[in-house]
Amino acid sequence: MGTLATQTNVGAAGRGGVLGRGNVNMAAQATTADGDLAVSTTVAVTPRSDSLVYVDVNGVAVNVADGDANKAVSEAFFSGDGGTTGRFIKDVTAGDELYWNGSIAGYELAGTDRVTFLYDV
Repeated sequence: MGTLATQTNVGAAGRGGVLGRGNVNMAAQATTADGDLAVSTTVAVTPRSDSLVYVDVNGVAVNVADGDANKAVSEAFFSGDGGTTGRFIKDVTAGDELYWNGSIAGYELAGTDRVTFLYDV
């Protein structure tokens, strides 16, 4: 795991933030069914209030569900309760886990895939 970067970013609201670097280049978990855990590493640091959280797999951005209503129609979703409920992006917190929907993404994850979460802290 990396450490927090020192670069300041300015979001749409004009608030500065530091790019979280604790969830970079993580090995994916092998998935076989929708709702499988995507990586064994949880969100390292709670993102800034109301900030976006981006996910990429092997350098390609994936569609992350925004809330429980969208978790079954998105490639991935964050959850704080073992995958039962999809978390709103603005409410992602340290300790949340990422889950994968291979039927939506068009492929399952393998242990050789690399996953990164990008967010301001």
